[in-house]
Amino acid sequence: MEKATLGIEVKTNGIKDARAELKTLESQAERSHTAAIKLAKGMEQPGSAAQKLAAKVAPAVGEMNRLTQAGNALSNVMTGLSRIAPAAGSSLAAVGGVALAIANNVARSATEVSRLSTVSNTSTRDFQRWAYAASRAGIEQGKLADILKDVQDKAGDFLQTGGGEMADFFEKVAPLVGVTAEQFRNLSGPEALQLYVSSLEGANLSQSEMTFYLEAIANDATLLLPLLKDNGEAIRTLGDEAERLGVVMSDELINQSKVFKANMAQLTSPLGMH
Repeated sequence: MEKATLGIEVKTNGIKDARAELKTLESQAERSHTAAIKLAKGMEQPGSAAQKLAAKVAPAVGEMNRLTQAGNALSNVMTGLSRIAPAAGSSLAAVGGVALAIANNVARSATEVSRLSTVSNTSTRDFQRWAYAASRAGIEQGKLADILKDVQDKAGDFLQTGGGEMADFFEKVAPLVGVTAEQFRNLSGPEALQLYVSSLEGANLSQSEMTFYLEAIANDATLLLPLLKDNGEAIRTLGDEAERLGVVMSDELINQSKVFKANMAQLTSPLGMH
């Protein structure tokens, strides 16, 4: 069974070896030592800017660390890191080393998920479920967002002009299954693509015909066909699996990551270190 990786990346092209991941995180942690030691010195002074900023950042890191579930290996690494600047105590442990590296990875992933969800015109939860499923078909999340955007753009083009690359679909296929262009008007990217594929299925098109219509809306869209058949049964199944594995970040975590990034930018700036 697949397990969530430490980086909590939405795209899962296979399980990375945990030891290799830890080695990467240790490398990232080592690069953060200098900044952490400077921070530790600032924390020794009550009321210092570093201490106040750390108080803001620590809850975010703690939450991300809890959610990423780094496990015993993470604890061992953090124990070693805590010896670097003992005077900083629990504050250094909260914001330094591996926890900081993991939190940064989560924050980057969360920012990308938020951006791609907007491009796809869907919720972050639905986009992550689809991205997890699409990765099984060899579609990375950026490409998925492009496909979902293309479906909406081309449906919108037909609604506005009566032409475009989906004109053939609306004129020859949609009437066979009682679907109209108007039904696409307010759909999210995933909803629009699913309706498109379900309409092709309902019209009893051959495999080659379905491939033709899918490639008409976006390159590589055909790779998603096995996931979208039977009204998207495979998408739902894999999406549920993603949630069970904990690789679907909540809106709360995504929002928290934005706060974390803002606080860390301030904390690591030249002024923040004084």
